[in-house]
Amino acid sequence: MTVLHHFSQRATQARISSTALLQNAHYLQNRAANAKLLPMVKANAYGHGASAVMRILAQANIHQCGVAWVQEASELSTAGFQGRILAMMPPFHEDAEEFLKSDVEFMLADNNILHHFDAVAKQQKNTLRAHLYINTGMHRDGIEPSSALDVMHRTQQYSNINVIGICTHFARADEEDSSFTYQQLSRFHDVLFKLQDNGFTFQEIHTSNSAGILHYPGSQCNLVRPGIALYGYSAPDTDANLKPVLTLHTRIISIRNVQTGESVSYGTKFVAPEPIRVATIPIGYGDGFHRTLTNKAECIIRGKRFPIIGTICMDQCMINLSAHPTLASLLSIGEPVILLGTGGDEKITANDLARQADTIPYEILTSIAPRVTRIYED
Repeated sequence: MTVLHHFSQRATQARISSTALLQNAHYLQNRAANAKLLPMVKANAYGHGASAVMRILAQANIHQCGVAWVQEASELSTAGFQGRILAMMPPFHEDAEEFLKSDVEFMLADNNILHHFDAVAKQQKNTLRAHLYINTGMHRDGIEPSSALDVMHRTQQYSNINVIGICTHFARADEEDSSFTYQQLSRFHDVLFKLQDNGFTFQEIHTSNSAGILHYPGSQCNLVRPGIALYGYSAPDTDANLKPVLTLHTRIISIRNVQTGESVSYGTKFVAPEPIRVATIPIGYGDGFHRTLTNKAECIIRGKRFPIIGTICMDQCMINLSAHPTLASLLSIGEPVILLGTGGDEKITANDLARQADTIPYEILTSIAPRVTRIYED
């Protein structure tokens, strides 16, 4: 068991299972057939710890990954990662030197970047590798399909830029209605075939995010980009073959009796309807446990569900122990509490918290703050 953290170890811990992570990677690889996996480890690997995740995935012979910004790639390199990295977000002009220094591949999503990136690479007697990013309907980033051939012709002017890949990104692959995803695929293949007919070839062709891997096997080309599925979640319904990688634990730090009519926490948003026993736990929105979960979230103690009551504070929140009267008098300071994970027959997932907070599991996981100790377990 390895402990990696930025702060001293504390009662509130995110525990990451290397076994679950590797099982998910193997499952996704099987679903992707002959396509290579390019794991997404942006946003600190969705809250799981990017450098540690890549060290674990090396056991599955995975030595490449995707990040959002080149700065995230630099953090990985500083932590000792020596594999291949693709930065998914379109770069700024001033990022060119960082891309060269970290040997990171960039997304060619705007042809205005070409001249500057080529000039910097030429000055340093180096070459930058790029992936042509086609906007097929998401309208967030990318080259328009009608401009793709012109952009590729322009790249021939720049000897220090090598376009090795072509890709797009799905907007609705995690929804039951597949029509828009197939429309995107059709647009992408039209561009790809037109470029190929004009003599342009690509080492890597990729479209599939997690939902694409799971729901659109014909879209996978020769590279796939698993993100949330790698960490155990998918949509619209979680695939039973995926195992949540992260669990969230803490311990009770204080217990008191609250009388009928007395309130708990800020704003008096919870008023005791009867005498109750209340426990405090050291986790709050400063740790990424969303304030929107106020009077909604639950936790697990000794295999039983207990409601979290009152406004969630920055560093703490409270539990109504009297929800299980037979246990209330038995629990004491130091008692383990599960906020994400399984205890007895009870289970709380990031999907559960996301529904209560009116968000998505991505936000639940990526919100877990650096001050929460990460523990990596077999």
